[in-house]
Amino acid sequence: MGGAPSSLSEKEISHFTGTTFLGRGDVLDAHARFLSLQTNNHIQMDTFCELPEFVANPFATRVFEVFTPTADGMPLENWMQLVSVFSANGTLKTKKMVAFRVFDFDGDHSISKYDVERMLKIIMGMVDLRVEAGLRAPEPKEALAPEDAEKAAEQEAKEQEVKAAEAQTVTELVDEIFKAVDLDGSAELSEQEFGRILEQIPDFDLKFTVKLVS
Repeated sequence: MGGAPSSLSEKEISHFTGTTFLGRGDVLDAHARFLSLQTNNHIQMDTFCELPEFVANPFATRVFEVFTPTADGMPLENWMQLVSVFSANGTLKTKKMVAFRVFDFDGDHSISKYDVERMLKIIMGMVDLRVEAGLRAPEPKEALAPEDAEKAAEQEAKEQEVKAAEAQTVTELVDEIFKAVDLDGSAELSEQEFGRILEQIPDFDLKFTVKLVS
C-alpha cells in the first residue's frame, strides 16, 4: 500500500512509549500492522471497519471518526493512540473519555436525549452507521410483480407500524434512562456524569478492551 516508513527510529519508538500505554514491543507490532493497513500514510474508514476486531461492532465508524482528525484518514499517531486506549493497559479514565466521544454523536460535548436515542437505535438495528457512511448499500426490498401491488402496499403498511412501535419504545427507554440518571434535570449528561454511569456497568473496562496487536 506504500507511503509510510518501513521502520521506526529510536526517537519515534521513545515518543510512542512515552505518550501511550504501549511497551516497545507493542509499538513495533502496532506500527507493523499500520503498514499493512495504510494507504498514503493513513488508514481509511472502510479498511478500519473491516478489521476482524471491529467488523461486527455497529459503532466502528464512530470509533474511527473519534480517532481521525481530518478527511485524509487515520494517521500513525492516532492509530497508536487507538491501539493504546483499547489495550488491556488502557486506563478506565481514557476508556470512559473515548466512550463519551463515541456516543456524543452531534459533538456538542454532552450526551443528550438525541445521542441516547441514536445509540439505542443503532444497538437495535434501526440505524446502520455503515450504510450512512456509504460503506455498504441498504438491503434491497424484494421485487414484486405488478399484480402483487396490493400485497406490497399491505406489507409496507405493516412495516411502518412496526417502525412506529419501535420508535415509541426507544423514546420511552430514553425518557426512563434520563429520569434515572439526569439528576439535575438538564436533559443532558456531562462527561463526568456519563463516566459515572459507565462505572456502574460490570466489567466496562474489559468490554472496552480490544487486542489490536499480538
